[in-house]
Amino acid sequence: MTHLTTLETINPMVSVIIPTKMNTKVLQECLKSLQQLDYPKELLEILVIIDSHDNIDESNAEDDIRRLIAKYPIYVFQMNGTPSYKRNYGVSKANGVIIAFIDSDCIAPSQWISKAVKHFEDPSVAVVGGPNLTPPNNDWRQKSSGNIFASKLGTGPMRARYTPIGETRTTKGLEIILCNMFVRKSTFENLQGFNEQLFPNEENEFLHRIRTYKETNTQEILYDPTLYVYHHRRPIILEHTKQVLNYGIGRGKMIRLHPVTAFPASPLMVGFVVLAIAFPILLIYQLITLMCSWCPQIPFNWQILYFLGILSILYSVSTITYGIKWAIQQNHLQLLYMTPITFFLSHFAYGFGIVKGLLS
Repeated sequence: MTHLTTLETINPMVSVIIPTKMNTKVLQECLKSLQQLDYPKELLEILVIIDSHDNIDESNAEDDIRRLIAKYPIYVFQMNGTPSYKRNYGVSKANGVIIAFIDSDCIAPSQWISKAVKHFEDPSVAVVGGPNLTPPNNDWRQKSSGNIFASKLGTGPMRARYTPIGETRTTKGLEIILCNMFVRKSTFENLQGFNEQLFPNEENEFLHRIRTYKETNTQEILYDPTLYVYHHRRPIILEHTKQVLNYGIGRGKMIRLHPVTAFPASPLMVGFVVLAIAFPILLIYQLITLMCSWCPQIPFNWQILYFLGILSILYSVSTITYGIKWAIQQNHLQLLYMTPITFFLSHFAYGFGIVKGLLS
C-alpha cells in the first residue's frame, strides 16, 4: 500500500471527478467554484466525463467552458454508461494521489480540498466526506426537499449527509454521500472501484467493502461536518419522490449483494410500505364484514388494528406538525399540506424502492 510522503501529505496531487449529462448552467457553476479553490493550481486536475451524445461544441456556453479549460487543467471525456462507470473511468485517467468526487450540480467552497486533504495525513484514513447543503438561492420547493432530507423524521441516521452533525469522527459510511467524498486512489484501485451495475448507492457498497477489506490498515472512514458542498435540490413533490425512489432501489440492490447491510432503517421502510397498504385494506374489509353478514370472515385481532391505527395517527400528527412549522418559517401556506404528503411519499417510495431493488 502506497502512503503519502511527507511532502505529499502537505499538498498531495488531487483529481476531481465529475460525471455529468452536460447540464451547461449547473456545470459552469460547479467548474467556476472549483476555479476559486484555495488549493495550488499545479496540484489539481479536473476530469469531466459527459455522455457521448452531448456535444460540448453545441452548447450555448461553449465560449465560457473553453475559457475555463484555458485557465484550468480541465479534461473532458465523452462516453455513455452509468455514473459509477464514468467515475471509474475518470479515476483510471487521474494522476492524483487523492480522488475527489463531486456532482455537476454542486458548488464547492474555497477550502473544500485544502480542508479534506489534511485528514489524509493519517495513513489509516481511506475516505473523507461531509454533508451536502441546500444552496441559499434555491426556491422554496427545493429548500423543502433539502429540509426533509436533513430532518430526523425524513432520513433518520442518514441526515448527517444533508446537515452538519456533531464533530469530525469515524463512521461506518451511512453519513457519507458520493457528491462530497474523497478517497485515496490506491484504496480505490485495490478495491477495483465502484460496482458499475449500481446507481445510485454505489458509494455505500464501496464503503462496505472498505470496512470488510482485511489486507490493509487503511480502512478509516471520516465524516467532517465542516467539509461541505452546496447541492441543488429536486423540488417537491414529484421530482423529490422520484429521487428517493431511486435511492431505495439502489439500497435494495446493495442489500441483495450484501445482506448484512440491511440496517434497521431498511426493514422499517419495507414495513412502512406493507402497513401503508395493508392497514387501510384491513380496516375497510373489517368494516364491510360488520355490515355484511354473508361476507367471509377473516380471523383478526382488533387490538392489532387499533395499535396500527395509533401509529398512523402519531405519524400523521408528526408530519403535520412539521409541516406547520416549515410553512411558517418559509411563509408558504402550500407547505401545510405539501410537507406531510412529501414525508409520506418519501418513506413509501424508499421502502417500495428497496423491495424493487431486491427483486430486480
